[in-house]
Amino acid sequence: MKNIKVLTQVLFILFSAVCYGQSKEQKIESILNTGGNLDAFRSVFESRISVLKYNANEEDSIKLAEIERKITKEVITERFITVYKEFFSDSEIDEIYRFFNSQTGKKLIDSVDIFADKINENFKDIMDEIKTLEDKMYDYQEDEEETELYPEDMEDAEETAFVPTDKEDGFYAVISFPEGTTEEDGLKEMTLGDEPEIGIDDISGAERAYSEWGMAVINIQLTEEGTEKFKVLTEKNIGKRIAIILDKKIVSAPVVTGVIAEGKIQISGMGTLQEMDEIVDMLNRNK
Repeated sequence: MKNIKVLTQVLFILFSAVCYGQSKEQKIESILNTGGNLDAFRSVFESRISVLKYNANEEDSIKLAEIERKITKEVITERFITVYKEFFSDSEIDEIYRFFNSQTGKKLIDSVDIFADKINENFKDIMDEIKTLEDKMYDYQEDEEETELYPEDMEDAEETAFVPTDKEDGFYAVISFPEGTTEEDGLKEMTLGDEPEIGIDDISGAERAYSEWGMAVINIQLTEEGTEKFKVLTEKNIGKRIAIILDKKIVSAPVVTGVIAEGKIQISGMGTLQEMDEIVDMLNRNK
């Protein structure tokens, strides 16, 4: 018993030395890493940026690259530390630090997913009611868009917005893209690789949905093999364009600003809702 007591005292002294030997900045960084704040906060930015990458023109892509340099882990950490130092006193930071290193604090962190599931389960009845209303509103919105936003006299104009091609559907590396032209002229004059880097067989499914900004989009999920191919394609073409051909039309040729490894692709600006549904049906028919 005496040895255990001595050992406990030694451990307490060591912990106190570690706790009080660290700078305020080191303690805050430890709090952030333990709580997962940094990764969670960064993922919010990355999820929004990944959507924009597919529809960005060259100027937008340069701006996205600048933004990405502002959301590295190091930069986000510095900004969080600044906020913590402004908001909490030294003693409060010490108290938070000790909590996250306590048994209770570690239990909270280790159980956060289970705890969140319990919370979601408790609010499921309300979420189901909201989901019912969302479905009802989106159905109404689709009817309104089909009858008012896309009347018959606009159908031809919408269809000619895409550049027709004889190439096989899929995702292509862009060999060259003319400088000093409009986006539409550039799509007509650009040179593509002979074969698609990602084929229709690499797509596991597609659906029409709405983005977080209420825009109608097509969500595409790649197969495991397609995900790896797309990762390699984006890795090799950072700063360059890739062309997306669906239903024998060049629907987009975004500039790649970073490696995309998730296998999830979202495309907007695809014409009428009916045209989008036809493309989704075409993609899913091949599954």
